[in-house]
Formats: sequence, C-alpha cells, structure tokens
Amino acid sequence: TVEVLDTRVDGEIFLLHANDSSEGPVDGVQDEYWRAYLDLRPRIATLSVLALEEREVSEAESLAALRRFASAVQATNPETRAVSAVPVAPAQPATDAEMRRVGIFRRFFD
Repeated sequence: TVEVLDTRVDGEIFLLHANDSSEGPVDGVQDEYWRAYLDLRPRIATLSVLALEEREVSEAESLAALRRFASAVQATNPETRAVSAVPVAPAQPATDAEMRRVGIFRRFFD
C-alpha cells in the first residue's frame, strides 16, 4: 500500500516522498509524507514529516520542514558532517550513481 512518488539526493541525505494508504498506527495524519535517511555513524536515522489531515500543507512546505529537521539532526551529531544551512536549490531526482555516493547507501555498495 506504499507508493513511492519521488526520490532525491540532497548532499548526504536520501529523501523519499511516498503515499501510504494502509491502516497505520498514527490516526489523523495524511497518507502522503516525506522521509529522510541519514548516515549518523555508527547509526542510521530516519526522519519523517507527516501532515495532519485537517491542515493543508504543500509538498514544498513538507520538504522544506524535513530539510530543516535533517539539518538540525546532523548539526547535533558532531561525528557526522553537519550542514550549516538548508540548501536553497531544490534537491534533484536521485540517480543510481548519486545514490551510491550518499552515506547510508555507501555502506551497502562499498
């Protein structure tokens, strides 16, 4: 019941835009969401931005909130490369070659 709508690479962050129409453990949230995967050595973090059903949130607003969230998490984990600011340029769709360079996926391909 999960449909991947988009994937992007933003520096060391893999971004996933999805729609999950299954019965979930969280009531009152929209089916569509953004998720970020970060390599926080020695851990891997997954961050999500879920909008409430009764509040309209655009895709751009959700993605911007997720990028700020990811930036804050990276900045508070000194063992990882922290980003100083949220990138201004939009993240681009992920290619196979780009995904191999993202920290979380480098673990699998190295």
